[in-house]
Amino acid sequence: MDLILKIAIVLLVGFIGGKVAKKLKLPEVSGYLVFGLILGPSAMLLFGGGEGLITAGDQNTLKFISEIALAFIAFSIGSEFNLNQMKRIGK
Repeated sequence: MDLILKIAIVLLVGFIGGKVAKKLKLPEVSGYLVFGLILGPSAMLLFGGGEGLITAGDQNTLKFISEIALAFIAFSIGSEFNLNQMKRIGK
């Protein structure tokens, strides 16, 4: 399968995962992580022995993009924190 198509599928599934998590009143990041684990090679080894959508070779190719994606996910997590709520929890 073409790498561009794989990237498009991953982005679409991530978007859907975020929306599903939001419907369940969870942070969107939870959906990104769960659906990402489902698409990855480690989960496919558990289910059927296949490599999954993103293979180990693809992961090496996509290293730069994955680092940018992690930065966006970290930013998304940070934007969901409420400083007043954190102060209340810390007391």
